Amino acid sequence: KKVLDKRTITINRKLQRDAYVGTRLANIVWEHRKAAQSKDSSARVDQLLMRYEDALKKCLQLDSGNLFAANGLARALVEKDELDAAQELLRRVRDASEKTDQTPCPSAFINMAHIHMLKREFNAARIEYEHVLERFAPGGTDPRLGVKDHAELLVYTASACNELTQFSDGVEYLNKASAVTPDDLRLTFMLALTHQRWARHVLQSAQSDAIITTKQLENSLTSLITAKKKFLWLDEHDGAADVLP
Repeated sequence: KKVLDKRTITINRKLQRDAYVGTRLANIVWEHRKAAQSKDSSARVDQLLMRYEDALKKCLQLDSGNLFAANGLARALVEKDELDAAQELLRRVRDASEKTDQTPCPSAFINMAHIHMLKREFNAARIEYEHVLERFAPGGTDPRLGVKDHAELLVYTASACNELTQFSDGVEYLNKASAVTPDDLRLTFMLALTHQRWARHVLQSAQSDAIITTKQLENSLTSLITAKKKFLWLDEHDGAADVLP
């Protein structure tokens, strides 16, 4: 037993000096925090965020090139609403990922785009999302995203397009997401909303004396019809209520 205890202590000490093991342990703390958000006090949630942040800082002390720890730390900064600091950290992570032979961290690129969205920098967000698709999605130069993550990334890109009122592109990305995960009813709902927003945008622009072509008005009518069909289909489809807000 003494020999076993001694070995356990030795292993624990080695693990404490392993930055990537530390990153995984920090991720466990993050999952505990997510679970705590629904049932524990805000003080407990804040405490877990501090533990998460401290664990990642220790990882970076052991290995300043740990891209996954740096990405996690940026996520903690976003939770604290320190968007500029998080953005700068993610920029360094992205640049380091481009310049080294380390395993790239796709979530760092995606989180950079998320921060652009939070800062209402929608064009920059779209560019960043599309860069991730070109590189990490299936068929990209370095495919690393699974089916679910690929579909979610397409949805994020569609959201950026819609905020830019580039609704035709938003619809295209949502259709691609539907092709990846055809059983996801949320995407049908999102498509209906996007068509509805597209039609409303054209009609409001026409009312404000903006120059609107006949083709744009015809497209807005088509979008309204499409949105109505999708909403009706969802209303009649068993199980749709479980995924709708």
